[in-house]
Amino acid sequence: MICPVKLNTKDYFKAWKNAVELFGEGQVSTFIIAGLGETDESILLGAEKTARIGVIPYLLPLRPIAGTFFEKVRPPTPGRMIKLYRGVAETLHKIGLDPRESKAGCVRCCACSALQEAFLFPP
Repeated sequence: MICPVKLNTKDYFKAWKNAVELFGEGQVSTFIIAGLGETDESILLGAEKTARIGVIPYLLPLRPIAGTFFEKVRPPTPGRMIKLYRGVAETLHKIGLDPRESKAGCVRCCACSALQEAFLFPP
């Protein structure tokens, strides 16, 4: 997990669970950014863990920005992203979460991720 250490993983899950209780399953999301040095297995496992509590794992590739710590990091290949999108979509189908039913936020817009396109073609 690459983020300021404001909360530990246990606290993130507690916050997500509280948000799901308030807004409903499939109405809470979390960003999963591929290309930060993680393994495909860790992405798919994290996506499954969040989906199981009703949170949409919103997968997108790293888009390096000049002047930042990651500016020289190469983004994931299209082939890797297709594999990951399909894996996350399969998990969402299995659990019964549909990102197209999200009512607000990034998942609703879907401009930065191909998750909804992957979801349209079930395994």
